[in-house]
Amino acid sequence: MRKVLFVKHEETEGPGFLEDAFRESGWNIGLLEVWKERRLSFEGADVVVSLGGPMSAHDDCSYPFISEEICAVQERLDSGRPIVGICLGAQLLSLAGGGLVSRGIAAEKGHYEVALTRAGLSDPLFRGFPATVPVFQWHNDVFTVPPGGERLAEGVACLNQAFRLGNAVGIQFHLEIGQAEFEKMAAREATGNRMYSVRDIGVLSGFAGREMQYRLLCSRLARNVTDFLCAAY
Repeated sequence: MRKVLFVKHEETEGPGFLEDAFRESGWNIGLLEVWKERRLSFEGADVVVSLGGPMSAHDDCSYPFISEEICAVQERLDSGRPIVGICLGAQLLSLAGGGLVSRGIAAEKGHYEVALTRAGLSDPLFRGFPATVPVFQWHNDVFTVPPGGERLAEGVACLNQAFRLGNAVGIQFHLEIGQAEFEKMAAREATGNRMYSVRDIGVLSGFAGREMQYRLLCSRLARNVTDFLCAAY
């Protein structure tokens, strides 16, 4: 049985809909909680999915596992084995591939749309996707497409939304997060007795019309990773 290894950087951000999709396809699910590990290893995983987190890709002084993970991602890139990075995971993937990560002009937090590039429209990773994709965003930092990579999706406030580098794919946006997952993230950022900010309340209401879209697109993404990214290795 094939194994997908989800790399978690923080308790409240898990694989969400992606875990459901891989499990339904018969994959064995592995979970690596990096803050608990003495040594990071992706050994034995047919595909690695590095998830998001509230920290910056440059916060290695506060989070020593960041530099360790970048090394593990570099090894994965060298091996040519499939890896997918989402949000923080995509930023770490960019750094490992020789790209840059910096603070964006403006934070993207809420429900947005991204456009597939010409390369994205023809890439098997996004087969079956619309040209304009509804997505959830929750980030301050942005990445550059690493040398040798190709941009697959782009946004208005944040240009680089997805890239491919061989059998590695970085995705800035989220399709795996639903309302339940967002509530955990909002609780993490809550201050005092105030559970939700005005912005958070608007984001919560937005899930009513989008959550099923996210789930379906996430399921399609998992199938494409299975059918094309893993098959190419």
